[in-house]
Amino acid sequence: DVVEGDFQGKLFDAPAGEVRLAFGADYRRNAYDFRPDPLMSQTNILGSTIGIFGANPSSGASSVFEGYGEAFIPLVKDLPFAKLITINPGYRYSSYDQASIGGVSTWKITGDWTVVDWLKFRGGYQVANRAPNVAELFQPATFSTVPWPDHDPCSILTRAPYGNVASNPDRAKVQALCTALTRDSAGKTFTIDSNYVGNVPAYFPLGRDLTVGNPDVQSEDAKTWTVGTVIRSPVDSPALRRLTLSVDYYNATIDGAIAPTTT
Repeated sequence: DVVEGDFQGKLFDAPAGEVRLAFGADYRRNAYDFRPDPLMSQTNILGSTIGIFGANPSSGASSVFEGYGEAFIPLVKDLPFAKLITINPGYRYSSYDQASIGGVSTWKITGDWTVVDWLKFRGGYQVANRAPNVAELFQPATFSTVPWPDHDPCSILTRAPYGNVASNPDRAKVQALCTALTRDSAGKTFTIDSNYVGNVPAYFPLGRDLTVGNPDVQSEDAKTWTVGTVIRSPVDSPALRRLTLSVDYYNATIDGAIAPTTT
């Protein structure tokens, strides 16, 4: 469900052009309600064998109120080496009903420097935020079969260079971690050593992955620098006048990432 209102227009005329402002507010609510067939909720030996595992019902909702504003401000115009310089600041405040997220401020300030008609530089800094979606918050626990090309890192059969292999300089640390995570049927921890073969006594390239939502997960933050240029053809011939080259560099840092990036 989305309700949104936006306004924009000219504030006043400055020496370099119109100063313009846009602002608005919105309310968004995302609801999640998963009701699997009862047969899907039951794990059976046939389904598990072929990689189909039981699915559990789940539901939840997340909502947010937001207010935001953005301005377009021309600073100088028609000067030597500066046909036009503008800045574009913006701010948004988001208030989520999830206690783990709460209130979040994001903002940006970008600018354009048009040197001449055919050459422009641009860049800026942005602070962004992504709140977890309803699946990441409320998805029921679900098993799936996934590729595991490195095998169990605790096993001597692993092909992972960071695992329990002699070539790993941190092998002792890996074995200590694996020991801390491994217990027998009575709950007693046993020691991982160079003879441990892991979940199966042979190399096996598949694993079982458990995916489940977490209503306490926090949002992720990103900070991005960018700089670039736009070059239009200075030649006014019919064959070249529409040529444009755009080159931009981005440097983004993400803190508290909710999910890994795909490749």
